Amino acid sequence: AGQLKLALQVVEKTEESHSLRLRAAVLQRIKSGIDVNTALADACVRDKNAAKRWKDLLQDTGNVTPLKRSGGRPRKVAKGSPEEKLLERLADKDPYCSTEIIACRLLNRTEIEISSRTVRRQLYKRADDRFSYKTPNTSCSEVNLERVLDMQMGYLDGMHSAIAQGLCSEDEFYFADECPIFIGVLPRKGRCRKGEQLYGRAPYRPRKFTLHSAIGPRGYYKVWLSENNANDAEVRHFVLDNIRSPQHAPSLGGPPLPLTIPPHSFFIWDRLGRAGRCLNPSKQHYNPEIHQQFRQAKIQVVMLPPKGHEANPSELFQGNIQASVKRWRAPGQAADESGPRDFYEAQKAVSDALDRLRFSCKAFRGWYAARATGCHLRLRWEKDRVAKRVSRRRTVEESEIYQWPRKL
Repeated sequence: AGQLKLALQVVEKTEESHSLRLRAAVLQRIKSGIDVNTALADACVRDKNAAKRWKDLLQDTGNVTPLKRSGGRPRKVAKGSPEEKLLERLADKDPYCSTEIIACRLLNRTEIEISSRTVRRQLYKRADDRFSYKTPNTSCSEVNLERVLDMQMGYLDGMHSAIAQGLCSEDEFYFADECPIFIGVLPRKGRCRKGEQLYGRAPYRPRKFTLHSAIGPRGYYKVWLSENNANDAEVRHFVLDNIRSPQHAPSLGGPPLPLTIPPHSFFIWDRLGRAGRCLNPSKQHYNPEIHQQFRQAKIQVVMLPPKGHEANPSELFQGNIQASVKRWRAPGQAADESGPRDFYEAQKAVSDALDRLRFSCKAFRGWYAARATGCHLRLRWEKDRVAKRVSRRRTVEESEIYQWPRKL
């Protein structure tokens, strides 16, 4: 037990790049009575906790004898030898273990050093169908896709059920989203001599700004261009603060959204802020201060399902803005160049694009008809094999439906 404790101490203080032979030499010095820190200092081992994956290796066996040095060509495991049977047992004991760990376990058991490539080649050569790949009926990606489609269908079923019951209407939905705006992008076509490469003033990686927008069924309510990414502070500033419009871009900015959107309506946006396995998100679109301000203004906040961008008409609005900004030309700009070149011109380009959309209610109606009620999603599901399977299962079994919130 004491020897294993010392071994674990060495593992935690040993860098991952060091070989097992060096570790075994350090453990042998510890076994002879030398202090742990002294043994590590003699071996020039730095104090780092970068080898946690070797802990199970030392817990498997307490063998700390010095390893025999194998010189020359890499060693091969003979067919039918005890080493081959031990290697197969180690692989069958932990099917998801990496080949490097299997090689190290074999090294500690038999003092035979082989590479991970040899382990992989040895396992692939197993006869009598004892080692074979089996393709499952549904892959992990399809299983995850089924969950996403199930949540999307439940969201749309809940929305249509609420509309049928008179709890809400399409005119009471207001959407918000963020998208990038790039500057200094090269045009798709240009002039140059035949056979020569077209060079331009644009950088290899163009600079990116963030466009925040909130739209309704008849027009946009607030649009703002930021130089930073859509972090928690930027989202809060866009939603809750009064943003003054610059003189060269009068269409940008506006009052806080809770004071702009009519009461007893629904504010819908995506799940920005729920990163990874976060159970209780509190940033960006999940900021509790933003939700409280909307609640006080009697506006209900609704979150889109995962990958629900096709149910957000704000995406089509922002795509129109991006296309207009890409074709924008500054006064006095060369004929073969297009698009803004700095943040000042990007603001002016976005403002000019908004001026063209100010009185085009027909465009917003078309975007709402395509995405607000999931028309694009349902058209895509008709051609998707996994979506058809999920839809059939939802018709047979008791499917989960999103409970659409009531008006405040």
